[in-house]
Amino acid sequence: MTSKQVISYVILIILFGASTLVAGDDDEKALYWIIFDDKEIADPISFNPDEHQFEHLTERALARRALRGDINGPSYFDLDVSQNYIDATLVEEMQLRTVSRWFNGISVLAPPDIMEDMEGTNHIRKVKRIHKVSKKSIKKISRAEETGYYLNGYGSSYQQLEQINAIAAHDSGYSGNDVWLLMLDTGYLTEHQAFQPERIVAEWDFIQGDSITHNQEGDHPQQDYHGTVCASVAAGYHENVIYGAAYGASLLLVKTEIYA
Repeated sequence: MTSKQVISYVILIILFGASTLVAGDDDEKALYWIIFDDKEIADPISFNPDEHQFEHLTERALARRALRGDINGPSYFDLDVSQNYIDATLVEEMQLRTVSRWFNGISVLAPPDIMEDMEGTNHIRKVKRIHKVSKKSIKKISRAEETGYYLNGYGSSYQQLEQINAIAAHDSGYSGNDVWLLMLDTGYLTEHQAFQPERIVAEWDFIQGDSITHNQEGDHPQQDYHGTVCASVAAGYHENVIYGAAYGASLLLVKTEIYA
């Protein structure tokens, strides 16, 4: 399995299997992914990029593909989800939440009874309900156990980085500089000292449909906790306090999970 396949598989697990963006089973409506058969071009081999517009593809994205990938220029998977398929699928009882080119599908809030027989109709390949997952406890260590962790300016990050040999990578000049790191989580305390404003490239909140990823009205008080922790471990930076493995990376922050 290639690294690209591994990344794709992890994203599928996050968005399909481990999302908490769902109302309870007893609620009138629930959340679903609806995945379509194709892009209204049945055969990807016959796809001609010159016949389509790809305004969402930046020069940076195309350059990255040419440098690190095996695809030059736009691909079949860059095509928008068919608006004809979307229009044929949506009914009055459904609420459209988001459209995904990556999955070639849409996410909706809908009554379960109208979703049961939808698979296989209107070019629909798959209907997947988004279920809850239980919250697992995180082991806490005592102050006594922390003794010796604060070394070389790394603060409390030293031991975890040493375990994965990240400090050696830092010593060799690798910090994540000029890399964009995409985070999909509960939300982020973007004013935290570990996240410098100039390192946050863009934000989007799929829960409330805006560009605010920190806590706002309607959010649980701990909504942004898990995302803040994960983003700081991955790319946080505050001298003598915390170093993320990729402390020099720029961040794309996406709020996808409801705290429950």
